[in-house]
Amino acid sequence: MFKKIIRLFKYFSIKRSVKNNPYQAIVMIDGGICSQIHQWRIGEALRAKGIDVEYDISWFDDYGKDINGKFVRNFDLLKTFPKIPFKRASDAKIWYFKKHFSYCEQVDGVFVSSKLPKYFGYYYPSYYQDLLPFKYIVPVSVLDERNAKLARQIKKEQHAIGVHVRRGDMAITQHNWVVCPPEYFINAVNYFIKKYKNASFYFFSDEPDWVQDNVLVHLNNIKNKVYLVSHNGSDKGYMDLALMSYCEHFVASQGSMGQYANMLNHNKNKILIVPKQPGASDIKVWHNLSDVIARPSLIQ
Repeated sequence: MFKKIIRLFKYFSIKRSVKNNPYQAIVMIDGGICSQIHQWRIGEALRAKGIDVEYDISWFDDYGKDINGKFVRNFDLLKTFPKIPFKRASDAKIWYFKKHFSYCEQVDGVFVSSKLPKYFGYYYPSYYQDLLPFKYIVPVSVLDERNAKLARQIKKEQHAIGVHVRRGDMAITQHNWVVCPPEYFINAVNYFIKKYKNASFYFFSDEPDWVQDNVLVHLNNIKNKVYLVSHNGSDKGYMDLALMSYCEHFVASQGSMGQYANMLNHNKNKILIVPKQPGASDIKVWHNLSDVIARPSLIQ
């Protein structure tokens, strides 16, 4: 009986708050570190419109795994960017907003113009056109000793190339992504070898053994310039993102980490390589791209 009274009190308290100030939104955050950054940026785009924004991170308590239920997904956003503005929504408020104000792209249209209050979840195409420039970097202070040492090594390189090979729950072509073949990564490496004789390559992947057996085995001629970063694991994916962001240039795959590493690097003249077409071995070269490419085949 007492718990029921408490729930009713919270219900009417939230209802009154919404009535007094309808300019409120809750944004769901889930997935890996790149998804978390993207969804936080959605909230920031709303906040820039004068909307009170809170975040729902209950997914990490309820599930916290990749699509296959194999690799861990922790809430790492505040570990990676300790100084960003962030307010967590209460369980009661999340329940209330989901029940009464869930967002639907087809009904509400462009999300920043949606009628408020609103609960924003999942991934919608109109998000991309309203995201604000991301000016943060990952501070080395968030890294543990082993990764900080590797960060110093990467920063000393004259031309460090960060290569992300997404596998795991994206190792099979399905949904909105197409798997990148080994030849794609080899072609990307060869592009940088021709451009920089002293280039060094840092490979990041959730399946490092696959990278070794399918990609690095074909790069024996430069094996002293190739590093496979395999010590972090899925529970420290944000440290891989940090290390990769310290590189000078980037190679992305069907996941978005390569593109987010590029976004977090604010140096001029940086190069980002992506597949010419989804799943192609041919490469496409982007010069000094400041944001993430809004392509469903690459953004997941």
